[in-house]
Amino acid sequence: MRIFILSFVLIFFINCSGKVQTNPITKDKKYFLPKQSTELKHEVSNKIIADYDNYAKEFFRLEVGDYVRTIWQIGLDRGHFNE
Repeated sequence: MRIFILSFVLIFFINCSGKVQTNPITKDKKYFLPKQSTELKHEVSNKIIADYDNYAKEFFRLEVGDYVRTIWQIGLDRGHFNE
């Protein structure tokens, strides 16, 4: 039994150490990287900012009407969820 276990462990280590890289190493000459760099502009136009503000105001608009007070609203009124 010991011989079987030792042979299994020995075969396992021989197989693991015998692995070879199957993918070829890429050649540096194959790829071209441009030497000129482009400059990125970090500006946002005022129209886009105004459009986003209008969208956010419309999306988060709160219409307060008649609502039923729930246990969560009572907790909010008492300040239990303030951090």
